[in-house]
Amino acid sequence: MTLLLERMLDYCSTLQGDGVSIAFSGGVDSLFLTLCARTFVPVQCIVVGTPGSFDVQQARFFKTTYDFPLDVVELEKNSYLRALKVVGPYLDAPDPMRANLGVVMYLVFESAKRGTVLVGHGADEYFGGYKKYQNNPHLERERANDLLHLQSDMERYIRLGRLK
Repeated sequence: MTLLLERMLDYCSTLQGDGVSIAFSGGVDSLFLTLCARTFVPVQCIVVGTPGSFDVQQARFFKTTYDFPLDVVELEKNSYLRALKVVGPYLDAPDPMRANLGVVMYLVFESAKRGTVLVGHGADEYFGGYKKYQNNPHLERERANDLLHLQSDMERYIRLGRLK
C-alpha cells in the first residue's frame, strides 16, 4: 500500500494548471486520489448517483470530513437514458455494468470544469471490493475477467471524454 501511495503522490506532483476534476465514487481509491491531487492543484470532485445512493452519501461524508469541493450529479431516468444513447455505441457488447459505468463517466466528463479528469478505476477489481465479489464461488474467474477489461474500459472512457 505504501508503494501505491508513493506512486500516486509522484504522479500527482506532476499535475499543473488550473486543477483537475476527479470522478469521485465515495470509495477509498477516489478519496486517496483526491487527497493526493489537492496537495498540488485545486480539485473538483464529481459524484454521479441516484438521490440517497451509497456513492452520493459517502461522497458527501468525505466532503465534510476532508473539506473538498464536491459537485453532485443526481442521476434520474431522463439523464440516464440521454447518456446511454451516447455511451451505447462505444460498448463492445451488451453489458449492463459497463453501460452503467459508461453513463456515469460520461456524466462526469459532461460536468467537469477542468481539462483533466482523474479516475480511481481498478482498485475494486484488483482488491475484490465490489459487492458482486462477496460470497462469489467464482470470485477469481470474475475478478480476472474484470481485470482483463480494464484497459478497454479506460480506452472507452477516454473516447467518451473527448466528446465533451
